[in-house]
Amino acid sequence: MDVNATRAEGPVQLDDTLPVAPMATTIGTPVLLNAFVSIRLKRAVVVAHREMALHLAIDLAALTALLYLAGGAENPFRLLCVLHVTLIALLLPWNLAAAGTALVLACRWLVERDHLPLLQVDGSAVSSGLAT
Repeated sequence: MDVNATRAEGPVQLDDTLPVAPMATTIGTPVLLNAFVSIRLKRAVVVAHREMALHLAIDLAALTALLYLAGGAENPFRLLCVLHVTLIALLLPWNLAAAGTALVLACRWLVERDHLPLLQVDGSAVSSGLAT
């Protein structure tokens, strides 16, 4: 199955061969963590800022891994990093927010620097012009 995308030069057919097993593991880990946390929070436990920061960091690590596996800078979902900055700024005190924002920037830089490319059906890498 091919996925079609459009850019100024015309349609681009993307190859749908993504590394499914690592991506499923990357998605499954935060899902299990969230299930554990939701059970734990039913006991009316107070959540400390550091714990919240840890959960946001794990979520950011999963997003970074998914972006690495699926095109990095060429992936249109790369902008979801902005959501993490927003959540960090809203939920954490300034010192943890500053550290969290630095972590988001570091993850973004890593994905820009190194990632598995999105491939077209002919095997060539998709240019970053598709994502903009």
